[in-house]
Amino acid sequence: MQGVRFSTVLSALPGFAVSLMLLSAPTAAQAQASAQGSWAQVAPGQWADPAQQCSYRVERRGQAFPVLRDHASAVRLAGALKDGLAAQGVRDIQVRPAARGTVWGIFASYVYPSKQGDARVAQLYLSQGGLLRTVTASTRAQTVSALPLSVQAASTGTPATCWPDLARWVEFSAN
Repeated sequence: MQGVRFSTVLSALPGFAVSLMLLSAPTAAQAQASAQGSWAQVAPGQWADPAQQCSYRVERRGQAFPVLRDHASAVRLAGALKDGLAAQGVRDIQVRPAARGTVWGIFASYVYPSKQGDARVAQLYLSQGGLLRTVTASTRAQTVSALPLSVQAASTGTPATCWPDLARWVEFSAN
């Protein structure tokens, strides 16, 4: 899948501007791979489950990203991120603050449309030394769990059994 690039000025935080790169083909970090046991590296820095229905990646980027020290700052940034995602044509967007110890990150989940089919994406945005660090997970479009509930019942695809646990890991445990 091709990645989506979008730039947005996050005016919700004074003086903060950042260009975010969203990737639609995420991969896995070794920590999750060992926790899953059977996840394999499919490319440098890219991990997938044995059926290659789910994958994830942890990336450190050179883009500025503020340390979110309180819930209110995270809420403002989450709103700006949601607007940026909507402008890019992704759908079923959910964005919310994610507590990580004494600081906050932003969790986003959405459906990413592409010519290869829709993909379900879960992404965590964190600040590491004032720079953006992302944990991104996705599942392939033809898997039942990536489809809206109204479509799942009529689908004959194989459920991506890896997706619910992986998406929850990104939202609640990934660092």
